[in-house]
Amino acid sequence: MARKTTTTDEDRIDVIAKTLVGREGGGGLEAVLKANRGLAATGLFVPAGTRLTVPDPVPAAPVLPSINPWGD
Repeated sequence: MARKTTTTDEDRIDVIAKTLVGREGGGGLEAVLKANRGLAATGLFVPAGTRLTVPDPVPAAPVLPSINPWGD
């Protein structure tokens, strides 16, 4: 069952993403926007008292080894 939360201050969407899913980049912001259709229309700041669906945490992207194409 999806968790819900209510904003208490006029927070920025990126700060809310970091708080809810642990990251604003790497898909965190997108996950919050996808779980809360119409949230982007509120602008950068989300009004206090807005009910939000908390998405599942976004897993970290795997770190791939770097390759030097010119040799060692």
